[in-house]
Amino acid sequence: MNQFISRIAALTLAVAMAAAPTTAYAANYNDMDSVTNTGVSTKVSQKLAVQKPAQDIKVTSATYYITGTSNPNESLYVNGQQVTNRGKYGSFGVFVSLELGDNVFNFQNGDATDSVTLTRVASAAYLDVSTTSYLTNPFPTYDNAFPAGKTIKIKCVAPSGASVSANVGGQTVYLSQDVSTAKKGVAANFSGSYTVPNSNANQTVNLGKVTYTMNYNGKTSTYTSAGNLFSIGSGATLVVKANQNATATYAKGDTSSNFVSILRMGTTDRVIGQNDTMYQLGMGAWVSKNLVTPQTGAPGYWNEVSSIGFDSDSKGEKYILEGTANAPFTAEWNGNKVILTLYNTTGVGSLNAEVSNIFTDITVNNKGNGVCEITFTMPSASNLWGYNVEYNEEGETTLYFKYPPKKSSDSDRPLKGITVALDAGHGGTDVGALGTAGVKGGPTENTLTLATVLTTKNRLESLGAKVILARNKDTYTTNNARMGEAMEEKADFFVSLHCNSVGVTVDAGKPSGTEVYYYEDLSKNFAAAISEKVASYNGRTNRGAKYSAYRVTLNSYAPSVLVEMGFISNPVEYDEICSPEGQFKTANAVADAILASL
Repeated sequence: MNQFISRIAALTLAVAMAAAPTTAYAANYNDMDSVTNTGVSTKVSQKLAVQKPAQDIKVTSATYYITGTSNPNESLYVNGQQVTNRGKYGSFGVFVSLELGDNVFNFQNGDATDSVTLTRVASAAYLDVSTTSYLTNPFPTYDNAFPAGKTIKIKCVAPSGASVSANVGGQTVYLSQDVSTAKKGVAANFSGSYTVPNSNANQTVNLGKVTYTMNYNGKTSTYTSAGNLFSIGSGATLVVKANQNATATYAKGDTSSNFVSILRMGTTDRVIGQNDTMYQLGMGAWVSKNLVTPQTGAPGYWNEVSSIGFDSDSKGEKYILEGTANAPFTAEWNGNKVILTLYNTTGVGSLNAEVSNIFTDITVNNKGNGVCEITFTMPSASNLWGYNVEYNEEGETTLYFKYPPKKSSDSDRPLKGITVALDAGHGGTDVGALGTAGVKGGPTENTLTLATVLTTKNRLESLGAKVILARNKDTYTTNNARMGEAMEEKADFFVSLHCNSVGVTVDAGKPSGTEVYYYEDLSKNFAAAISEKVASYNGRTNRGAKYSAYRVTLNSYAPSVLVEMGFISNPVEYDEICSPEGQFKTANAVADAILASL
């Protein structure tokens, strides 16, 4: 959102936050046993075992970072050399160079021994090639719409040597293997050409899912695509609707380009261009296809506003625009002004600033071509905590503005009245990053984030806060679910905890420290505060606040951050993050960062 939210806002908020108390409360926390009582085990094995790689392997890289577990009370040696890069529980890492051929590494830890062989080969052609008997990645993997008359590729991955066909809307497409392989059964790409029919010249039509039939080794099996295929009639305009609580848009047709704005759930706009993975919206920005849903028929996207209302409660106030569609917007918070630009919108008259507790003036500039610019002016940036644009299915657009939360006068419960949303990263089948103990020797990222979130919940509640959990057990959670309740409750802070990691071909024992990601400028100072406190309380390097567009940071109603607590590819930091002491320190750091931000 660089081009739309001025960095002046960050400077203004920094001045406001500088006036807030910065006392560290951690010195008064002497309740570790009760706060860390979460029921989540993060114990690390203290028996010698090479965990990564978990077995002898072939590689092409000239280096590898071997990790595992050991008895911390005994010295550890590899090929006679002492291993010094170890955590408090005995987790270890060794960065080794590999010669072509077999490289044998023998570990000794007291009386225990273990070994692993890494065979370096000259190229990927010499690696062991696995085979499959299944069809995977059936196109489309998400809903995808194409203009009628366009020839597209129907594709999948299947065993080399298989016979594959697809049924699209009653038409059979025969797929051929793109490239031959030396070995039967190796996963190979299959594709076939299909011309999108002009099913209805003036509408977008859902052709349904693609059904694949595969014959392999005398067995016939069928598979169905996850997404639907849509035909855009020759005279139709494709309209798409955002299917996520928050979706980033981009300046160009690839996600490496600059961020432009956020689409909220239900936002609709017409499509004026597309490539393989993205649509260009009428507002000009590009969005990933999997984050929006094509609308069938000939739906409207123009928002004709007929009336404007106002409402407020203890947390904030809102202007309600009764209209006909959920139009996209951009936002700019520039010092004491917030500028919301609505697209595809007409009929916006005056908004009454006299009823507002935040704004002293509101001006509306209908700039033509459906572009409506609304400027909200307040005495100071400190009058506003955050904002949001929300929609419902009836075409109602709500412009929401949140009042700044205040610390309680109750010194024992200073966070009374404050709502904090906590998100434990990953979960369930999504284990996240593996630590130095691998899968069998200790907890993976999903377990570590859950344990630390529950510890943080206990700490915050002890200070009087209301805590919303995105998940409270080891289950897979969608991004919409992670963000949904917090958005409905208008939480005062949103904190997502994660663990950092690097790959096995670099010296993973070197990267260390805490870093915190933010997207909205209103979150920048909070990100810096958490990074500083988590790092200092745990004795880690403070890598600082970093700008990015992780989904959970795209909230604009309150400071929202993603915390990379430390590197679990580093054995020292891994064991610290696994420990009750480390989780206690991190929970205290998050709480103190929140207190310092009020």
